[in-house]
Amino acid sequence: MDTKVARPDPIDVVAEALRAFGDLTAAAVAEKTAMAYSTVTPKLRALEDAGRAERLKANGRTFWRLTPPPAAHAPGTDAGPDSGGTTGGPDAGHVDPTTTATPTPTQAVPAVTGVDTGDHGHAAGTDETPTPDTAQPADADAHTAPLAPDPDPDPTPDTAPESEPTDAAPPTDRASGDSAKVPEPASADGKPRRPAGALGRTALRIMQTNPDTPYKVTELGRLIDQADAADGHTYPKASPGAVVLACDRLVDQGDAHKVVEKPATYQFAAKP
Repeated sequence: MDTKVARPDPIDVVAEALRAFGDLTAAAVAEKTAMAYSTVTPKLRALEDAGRAERLKANGRTFWRLTPPPAAHAPGTDAGPDSGGTTGGPDAGHVDPTTTATPTPTQAVPAVTGVDTGDHGHAAGTDETPTPDTAQPADADAHTAPLAPDPDPDPTPDTAPESEPTDAAPPTDRASGDSAKVPEPASADGKPRRPAGALGRTALRIMQTNPDTPYKVTELGRLIDQADAADGHTYPKASPGAVVLACDRLVDQGDAHKVVEKPATYQFAAKP
């Protein structure tokens, strides 16, 4: 009487893992059966094509389980492990790489399948027994890993107020008339700003003193600074650009002539 103990089919091994542990991901099946992930995946699909297993989605992951009626394939799956369990030879060597002990898989199957088809149909397989919990943390870690840090830099409110004083100041230089009486904010170097129209009035006063003398912008700016200092003002130095704008307004008002374009040169315009 010769007894041949055939090695269990990998598909049956995968099916047995699903039956013993309930809903499992492909990675968990590979870990339970000590098979490569690339080997487990086609076996799961073969079980699905044969109507023995089905896949379900939960929490964004794919789980596999045996189809609800286990009676159809229970005898087939019990025969293989039982015969291997009685002999204890090659079959024990094959099942041994799994995380559970060799004598228990066939006896633990009925208890697990009864729970498997009940309330735990859509669970992640973490609440049933201590053994599935050993496989689940790896999956849970992989699932929770993408929860990345939330960027919340908020430096902008601190920088916005600093730029407002400099932006608000230049328009006052182009204003004319009564606004000269309004106190001007200090400049970047701490000196008070000229009131609106003050630069043009000082330039006109200098040109009126010598009506026949043309003044270049650079010379006129230097004389304006001297006149401000003589009047007790501590205004910033008159820039050439500001002097040109002030003198161009005097030209528009008919109080001065632009006698040379480059370098810009101005002279008092005597009115009849």
